[in-house]
Amino acid sequence: MIWLVFNQVFNQRQRVFIVLARGIAPRRGTMLTRLFAAWIASVYIIL
Repeated sequence: MIWLVFNQVFNQRQRVFIVLARGIAPRRGTMLTRLFAAWIASVYIIL
């Protein structure tokens, strides 16, 4: 369920997600934000 919803949202807002990931990761170098950015990048590559 969550994955399908995420795919629908991601298809519509992929640029926004990428910009947010790039904007958050450098400022807050926490493991969570880096994993989040890497997850979005991997999904973007798969799609």
